[in-house]
Amino acid sequence: MPPSTKYTPERILEVAEELTREEGIGAVTARALAGRLGCSTGPISSHFASME
Repeated sequence: MPPSTKYTPERILEVAEELTREEGIGAVTARALAGRLGCSTGPISSHFASME
């Protein structure tokens, strides 16, 4: 099954930027991003090797 276009690296980064503006850099975690995206942490870790 092809990866969902809903969870593209660009969309994940966009949500990370929103979260940073709203709550600060410390709030940006894989779980927080997944919560905002409405997915598990799987799509995030498949696109990004680390959260750094």
